[in-house]
Amino acid sequence: MSPKFNDISVDLSHEGKVATLTFRREKTLNSMLQRSTYPEILRALRYIDSIPSVVITVITGTGRFFSSGQDLRDVTESAAKRVGMDFSESQAAQHDMLWNGPGGASLALLEHKKIVVVALNGPAVGWPAAWIPAADLIVASDSAYVYMPFVHIGAMIEASGSYSWTWRVGGGLASDMILTGRRVAAADLYSAGGVNRVWPAASFSTELAKFVGELANQCNPNTLLEAKALIRSPTVVSAMQTAVVNETYHQVRSPSSYRVNAPTSSALFEPPTKVMRRSGDSASGFAKRLAEIEAKKAGAKSGGKL
Repeated sequence: MSPKFNDISVDLSHEGKVATLTFRREKTLNSMLQRSTYPEILRALRYIDSIPSVVITVITGTGRFFSSGQDLRDVTESAAKRVGMDFSESQAAQHDMLWNGPGGASLALLEHKKIVVVALNGPAVGWPAAWIPAADLIVASDSAYVYMPFVHIGAMIEASGSYSWTWRVGGGLASDMILTGRRVAAADLYSAGGVNRVWPAASFSTELAKFVGELANQCNPNTLLEAKALIRSPTVVSAMQTAVVNETYHQVRSPSSYRVNAPTSSALFEPPTKVMRRSGDSASGFAKRLAEIEAKKAGAKSGGKL
């Protein structure tokens, strides 16, 4: 039985070969909610992975935006809860974000077995902008752009974007996008190899349907999936998974009130680096690694050696 969703929808087409995940919060430009949208994305991707007939997963939005990022009211509420956290509370929040929130949704995409086609019907801002380079193919409307304003709002990049954008377009453009918050149009990303097709907004839906139909009906499904596995070697996937863990760690630990008078040595803020093979069986390893990091920090504050 298909799961029920509120913020998204999942539809099958092309005799079950194609699953389309659509963001359905059009009134808020498809903004993301911590307690509903991210868990739904995670569940949807895992559900699609479980359908044997599906070869291609299309991810798109409704209306003018692909997604405007996390709902700002939700961001404020989440940040307020993290201020003043002690070590154990921080660890619990980090674990929750990684397995149930944006981190979980990020890992679900990285581990997805189907061919993922991100279809940018419009702009992608914030978390979705950092999330999409982990897709296999990206197609876009000429009205679309990618914008990661994390440095302007004092937030940490997430969704493996610190690694996956570099992997997709190279270090120069990726650093520009991440470190300056540069907004990059779909046409410019196409020139850099970050987007695979750009179509006029007026004909985007038609061109997308044609593109997906050709993939589904003219390509051998087994060859497609095996080719994806070769392109996305365990090394690449592991690097993206590690990026998600690192980003989640720094995001939870970012409130300035928590870092007052904290040592600035990079060793004290060393994020977990243990490769996570599967999100489903690595929670204990992640928690263990966090405990080691917290012990280092506690020792440093008390004058002990790292």
